[in-house]
Amino acid sequence: MWKTQFYIGSDSIAVVALSLRSDTRQAAQLSPQLSNEEQAYNDGLKKGIRLIGDVVNRQPQAEKLIAATFSQCQQVAKRLQTVPQAQRIRVYIANPELTTYGSGKYTGLIRRGRYC
Repeated sequence: MWKTQFYIGSDSIAVVALSLRSDTRQAAQLSPQLSNEEQAYNDGLKKGIRLIGDVVNRQPQAEKLIAATFSQCQQVAKRLQTVPQAQRIRVYIANPELTTYGSGKYTGLIRRGRYC
């Protein structure tokens, strides 16, 4: 996870950028090879939500969002345990330009039902 602060224009609007990967060794890579991508993205998502909560001074709401997100994810994962792989519906996720994400992306974990 990385964060940086910079300013836009003469109004000095502060901007915070973040990555949803907690494993920063390959931060600049388009398709990183993470040793545990599920853990890296889950930890990164939590850190990202907490950072946004800090920036907008809504830390309690950020913690509630994290709890709700991972609770729902666990419910879905539990339900999917009984569905054989061959019977699962395939999902195609595309950006507006019809491009897709490569390996090592959070959407890949979501498609495989492994993101919590």
